[in-house]
Amino acid sequence: KKVEELESRMSTDVKKVRVRERELENRLELARLEKTALIRSKDETILDLKRTIDLLNAELESYKQKTLDLQQKIEDVQEQVGRTVRALRLALSNLETDETIAEKIVPIKKAD
Repeated sequence: KKVEELESRMSTDVKKVRVRERELENRLELARLEKTALIRSKDETILDLKRTIDLLNAELESYKQKTLDLQQKIEDVQEQVGRTVRALRLALSNLETDETIAEKIVPIKKAD
C-alpha cells in the first residue's frame, strides 16, 4: 500500500514537474520572441536614424555648395561694381578735364 502511495505521489509530482517544465518552456519562448521583436525594432530605429543622418548630411552639403555659389556671385558683383566705380571716376575725371580745357580756350572772334 505504501508503495502504491509513493508511486501515486511520484506520478503526481512528475506530472507537476512536466506541467511546470512546459510553462517554463512557453515563458522562455515568449521571452525569445520578445527579445527578437525588440532587437528588430531597435535595428529599424537605427536604420531610420542612419537614413535621416544621410539625408541631413546631403542637405548640409547642398547648403554648403549653395553658400559657395552665392559667395562667388557676391564676389563677381563686387568686382563688377568696383570696375563700374573706376569707370565712372575716370569718366568724371575726363569730364572735369574737358571742362577745364574748354574754360581756358578763348573763343576766336570773327572779323568784321
